[in-house]
Parts: sequence; structure tokens; C-alpha cells
Amino acid sequence: MPSFRRKTALFLAISFVTVLLQGCARSCSRNDYKEALLLTRNDAPTSVYYAGVTLEVGLPDGGEDLTVRGGAVSDDGAYVLVSSGTKYYIEQFSLSGQRENIYDVSFSEPDTFFLVLREDRLIIVANCLDNLDFYHFDLQSGKLMDRIRIPRAEDTETFGNIIGYEGDLLYVEVLTGEGLACRGFDIRDGLCVLALTDDVWAEAYFFLDGDLYALCDTEKDDVYDVCLVTDEGRVSKKYETAMPKTWEMLLYQEEMQFLRDKDGLWYLNEEEHAWKNLLSWQNSGVDEVSLPRMDHYYVSPMKDRILLFGEQTKTVQLLYPSSDPTEGKTILKVAGSEPTESMMWAISEFNRTNEDYAVRYMSYDEELDPGSFRDGDGWIDITAYNDALTDFLWKRVMGGDGTDILIRSFQDSAQNKLSTRYFEYGGLLSDLAPYWDDMEESWKEKFLSNMVLSMVYQDQMYAIPLEMSVSTAVKEKSCPLGADASYEEWLSYAEEYAGDIYFTDITNRDFLKECLTYDLDTFLIGANGKPGFDCEEFRALMKLAKDYCMSQTEWSNATDDTEGKFLCLERMISAESVYDVVRPDPYGDVEFYGHVTSDGADACFVPGLSASITSCCTDKDGAWEFICFLLSAPCQEYYMRAEEPFLWNIPVRWDSLDFMLDFFIHPDDHEDYYRFIEQFDDEVEETAATGDNGEGGGSGGESRTLSEEEAVLFKQWISGIRHCTYPDMEVIGIILEEADPYFAGQRSLDETIALINNRVQLVLDERK
Repeated sequence: MPSFRRKTALFLAISFVTVLLQGCARSCSRNDYKEALLLTRNDAPTSVYYAGVTLEVGLPDGGEDLTVRGGAVSDDGAYVLVSSGTKYYIEQFSLSGQRENIYDVSFSEPDTFFLVLREDRLIIVANCLDNLDFYHFDLQSGKLMDRIRIPRAEDTETFGNIIGYEGDLLYVEVLTGEGLACRGFDIRDGLCVLALTDDVWAEAYFFLDGDLYALCDTEKDDVYDVCLVTDEGRVSKKYETAMPKTWEMLLYQEEMQFLRDKDGLWYLNEEEHAWKNLLSWQNSGVDEVSLPRMDHYYVSPMKDRILLFGEQTKTVQLLYPSSDPTEGKTILKVAGSEPTESMMWAISEFNRTNEDYAVRYMSYDEELDPGSFRDGDGWIDITAYNDALTDFLWKRVMGGDGTDILIRSFQDSAQNKLSTRYFEYGGLLSDLAPYWDDMEESWKEKFLSNMVLSMVYQDQMYAIPLEMSVSTAVKEKSCPLGADASYEEWLSYAEEYAGDIYFTDITNRDFLKECLTYDLDTFLIGANGKPGFDCEEFRALMKLAKDYCMSQTEWSNATDDTEGKFLCLERMISAESVYDVVRPDPYGDVEFYGHVTSDGADACFVPGLSASITSCCTDKDGAWEFICFLLSAPCQEYYMRAEEPFLWNIPVRWDSLDFMLDFFIHPDDHEDYYRFIEQFDDEVEETAATGDNGEGGGSGGESRTLSEEEAVLFKQWISGIRHCTYPDMEVIGIILEEADPYFAGQRSLDETIALINNRVQLVLDERK
């Protein structure tokens, strides 16, 4: 169902404030404006709970190469248009979600579709950019009637999105030499009934009280021109209006104006001139964010059925009023950043199957608007936002009014408080180690224990990983140092190395921060119980960073001449690069080594997401039950079955890891494998389609299929990793601050270490 362009899909900015459209409204005639047109939003969510049934769309031959192209819903049933290659099918469903019929139809090569239901027919509008094709599908006979073709007019460059329809009139956005305009076509005979003739570059079109309006941009911030379009296609009046430039999705359907935003679906009550909530995402069995590509919707005439689907998904949902399944259950509040599709699926499944608990998810952005943290260039200062959000959550938790569970991302692990150990300092999180220890050994054996236990901090576990990637390094093959080499040994080798060489391809400050991220505990406490930075290994680390890593200036001005002048190079190992670990000679003159640490080289886990229980949680057993559900095989494997399978993260369960590796061992058993290959290779190698492990176009010039032996090697490699990127940024921040003058040659190493020890001692004393 095409709608307004995403950029221009909102007539009113549906936000948490009232939107005022200041102009003039029609009173006695279309050209007589006498009263202000005031449109408001009723923020009260509907009390009606909407449940959903998934329509099992499919192909007659059982194939899975299917795309949903359009849909419509009446008070009696729903219709979905799907395609597979050049074949198209109309599938008919009952309101209970049962597929009743499937019809084979054929079209030209359209760009998009729009469906309109009538009592005895389904009008299918195929947008071919240069033409509009109207097809009449007879619902009684199941046959596609003759096509009505509408060629673009001489003043029209291309057909755009379908704005909506009323009766037998379909409104279409067109691009002319003067800008975006509107045309109205009779769906019975294809005649153009309305043609906007005045020059107007419309940002959007909308309907109110039976009238068509054009919303036009101006050079002023949050100011638009509103134009009333007459029956003759003229712009009768132009009025300047103040309105926030926030866009969402509109649909005009049978004299009903609908809008979708992050809170739900809304309809325009013309008697009250107010937007009213039809469906609240938070008061339904499905949340908009759980359907990231479901960007189309239809509403039944009685406004009691809602069809949701997307052109790039295979999922179609039909929502209907129902009783709230969370009634009588203990509510667990979960807070995190914008949730992933797999997270929302897990919440939906948990709420459906658990008899005692139900989860409510709160996005961080609902608590603190990131837009208020823009820098001078207009970009959002992520560090400032995360710091402010962390402080806000801290106060909420310490005040006893916070969330039960925190879901944190660690992708920017060393950049902000949200993804570090900052929460542990003030006692905001509960120790999960007792819960983990109390589980049966047979349960714990299902997990990569080294991955989970790498999150342990001072004998306590405040977070448990839900998914991971791995950070590592490769070194020159000519380097004689083994995997057990320390900082001191690397410093000695660098000092003896002939030629202009850098130790690694990051700055001295970033190298120090990276090493401390997984090696801080080695230096934090000395033999006397005091900070132990005055030791030979830390001194060697500081000298290695200062003398053999690039300064920020050198790094910023680096050219191609620096290539080949590094002893070590950073590498990130994710699901798509498992081949690099097990294939011989993946990088030519370098080999896998691991990050340098005080006790030998090691790769480092980078948690994608982790779950924690807050100290103010009122039902910690229930919170742990939900975390265990997130760790279950169905949840771990869900993202591998999504539209973009396992692009980055590695599961934390052995059986889920085996499931991931099986995509590469037996690709013919997994259709998602081929979408994966298409994304990471310029061409799909023919050898992958047959499972042949010969030469192909994959990584390192080899096929992306994996042998059983290589899968075993990868599992052995990942089971030996001991470190985790889960930094103590308060202490690391002190070290970096004091190291900067040393790197600049303004302070000696002895002075620097003394200052570090003193300042860290103060922090440790405060934490007691």
C-alpha cells in the first residue's frame, strides 16, 4: 500500500504536544475563510487492546522466495497480493486468519501496488512510473478483468505515491517539471477528474472536511504554506502556518484520514477536529518497533480490523480487539535503547506463554529526548546523551522508581557510561552470580561459559551477555614473538625492530584505552592492596603506547605510505567472518595473534547486548526468568531467521552456535544463507549453491561454505577466549587523562604513574 513519501508523510506532526495549524478554514464556501482551523491531538490512548493473528502467506508450490506487495481489509476478510519473481498471487483470508483462496494473476512490471476493496471487486492499482494500470479483480469469479492503462501526461515526469481514495476517486502524487502535484483518477474508467494546475511544490497532501489541501515547505524553520485545492485544481488561498517539521505516515481511505506514528494509529475525528487514538502500540499484542519493515497499513470500514505488512517482509498481521493477555500477571519493566526485532519477538513470545509474568519495554528515548543534545553542527552528541541518560536512570533506580531490567548495548563499549561498569559503582545492579550458580549444571553446560564468565567483575556478575562479536589482532608473520609474549617483550622487540614502524594502526591513546579495557584488573590492585600501576608491565605498556603508536595528528594525517608499517592490525570477527579464523593465510603476510595483554595474546569478546537486573527490582526471580528466556535457543536463533541473518553477533549457546555454523556447512538447507552471501559478495558464487568447497568468489578467494573440520576449529578458537570488553571507564578515564601530557612529552613516566596511583586510590576509597 503506497502512502506519502517518508519525507512528506505527515500533515500534522504527531508528537507529545498539541499541533496547531494556523490558517483559515472553509465556512460557507471553499474560498471564504472566516474561522481559524484548529486541529489537536487527543493524547489519551484507547483502552481497547488489539491482539494480532499472523496471516500465513505462501506460494502454491511451497516456495519461500516471496514478497508481499499489497493488501486490503474489509469487515468480512482480508486480501494480500504477493509475488515470486514474475508471478503474482492474490490470497484471500478470513478474519480469523485462515487462508481461504489463492488466485494466480499476472501483471506488467510495476514499481508498487495499491489495493482498494469494493463489494464485488478488488481494484488493484499498479504503478509502473510511466503508467498507472487499473485492474478489476472479480471476487466472485476469482478472475482478473481487463486492464485500464493511464499514461503519464505531457507535463508529468513520473507517477509517485498513492495519496488515498474516496469513493471511486483515487488521488495520486505526480512529479512535474514544477514540482510535486496531485491528480485524481476515476478507478472505473481511468479518467482524470482532478488535476492541480497551479505551480506548487507540495510536501504533502491531506484531506479535511472533504477538501484537499497541499502542504508546502518554506525557507523558515517549522513554517509551511497551506493551500486549499479547488475542484478545478487551482490553489485558492495560501496561508503561512507554524508547524514542526516531523513526518510520519498518512492514509486517506473512504473519507477517513489515518496516521501512523511511533505511538500507534490515529484517525481524524472531523466533528471535533482532533486526532484520536485508534490503536496504541503499547496496548496491543504487537509493537510497531517489532515490525521494522511493516511500513504499510489498512483499516477496515468499521475501524475494528487493521492489516499491517511490508513490501520487503513475508509477515502480514491482522489486528483485532481482544482482551489483554497481561491482565493478572506481574509486570516486569525493561528499559533499553530502540529494541531490535528479535528482542520484541522475544517479549511477545514471553508474554504469550508465561503464566505469571509479562514484560513492558521502555525505550531510552521515551525518557530523554536525544534531540536536545545536539552540538553546534546539529549532530547529536552521543557521549553527552548517554552520560545524561545514565545519570537519569541512576537517579530513578536509586529512588526506587526505576526499571526492573536493563538491556545495554556494548558496541561502543569504551565510549560512554551506558556500556561500561559505571552502574556497578553505586550499587545500581544486582549480582547475577548466585542465580547463575544455582542453575543445574546441565543448563549451564549449554552456554559458552568462557563468554558468560568473562563478564564477572570482582567475583560478581552484574550483566549477562545475550550475543557477542570478537575483537582481535593479526601480527606480522616474521615477528618471532609467540602468543605468550607480554608488554615488556613486545617493547623490547619494537625497540630492536629496524625501520620506521608503528606498533598498531590506532592512536597511542586508543591503544592504551583498548588494553586497559580488558587488562585493567591486572594493574588495579597491587601486592599491598593499593593501586598497582607502578610495575614493570604497566611501564612497558605506557612506553609502547607513547613511542610506537601514532599520535592523533599522525593518525589523522596518515596516508597510503603508512600501509605495511604496522606490527599489529585490528580485526573484528563476527558471524560473517568465521572463515577468516579457520582458513590458512587469510591476510597474506600477517597471521591471527590476538590483542597484546600482560599475560599473553588473547582475542576479546565484545558483547552486543547484555541484560542486568537492577537493585530496585521488586521481583528478581521473575526478572531472572525473563533473562533465561532471552538465553533460550529460540531467542538466540531468531535473528538468524530474520531478513538479514546473523550479520554481526555470535550466539552465547553451543547449540545456537552450531545452528549458525550449519548455515555455512549445509547452505542448501538454509535459504537465508543466500541473502547473506548476496550482501557480502559482489556475486553469488556458484560453488555455494552446490555446497562445493572449491574455489569461488568468497572471502580470501574461497567459497563461503564451511567444512565440518573448519567448524570444529572455530569452536575451539572461540572456547579459548578469556577477556571481555566491559571497561571500568571511571578509572580508565583517569589514566587516559594523566597519560595525555606524558604522550605529549610534557611529563615524565614516573610523575604520570604517581598521579595515576593517587587519583585511582581516591576513587577506590569512595567506592568502599
